[in-house]
Amino acid sequence: MQVLKDEVKAAILAAACNEFLEKGYNNASMRNIARHAGVSTGNLYRYYSNKEELFYAITTPVYNLLLDLSKHQSGRMDEDSQPTLEQMVMQIGYIMSKLLRENRKALLILLDGSAGTKYADAKNQIVDVFAGHVQEHLVTRVHGTHHPSQSSENMVRLAARPLALSFLEGLFEIMRLYEDEQLINACTIQYVNVLFQGFGKLVN
Repeated sequence: MQVLKDEVKAAILAAACNEFLEKGYNNASMRNIARHAGVSTGNLYRYYSNKEELFYAITTPVYNLLLDLSKHQSGRMDEDSQPTLEQMVMQIGYIMSKLLRENRKALLILLDGSAGTKYADAKNQIVDVFAGHVQEHLVTRVHGTHHPSQSSENMVRLAARPLALSFLEGLFEIMRLYEDEQLINACTIQYVNVLFQGFGKLVN
């Protein structure tokens, strides 16, 4: 019976993260991954049958986490309450900060190195889902004003995706620029605070 060792698997995943991060999926080499992991190429294939399987072992967990966050499942205040836009954005900011700090390499691979895989359009998928929730909350806030107008609602609908894109791309850029976890956390929280002021002006 073939025995797979956890420490070998961990070494392979660590080496694969660095290879995919540096070269992306298309240019990554299983031979290089094996060499940096300290295993033979044949032994590497005992753990992962091909490069695609190895790539998805790294990116699928973080893709699911990010999509759940965009769907606002992770950011719910509780099951019976409908969070305000401010609560939604701030909660997502804190959760995203944690996600960025704990999964930086895998996220960068997913966003910047997925060409040639089923996740090549992952960022757009996530932005589209998040934009729907931004629009929903902004429209709700417009309806809660004293004199809502059709033009205000139309403007919110038009602005929802650009706002979602700028919000998420800003967070992703923080992750690209900084490796220090404390710096990522501080920049993320500050960024969300500043961005929300712009969201608020849109519906006031």
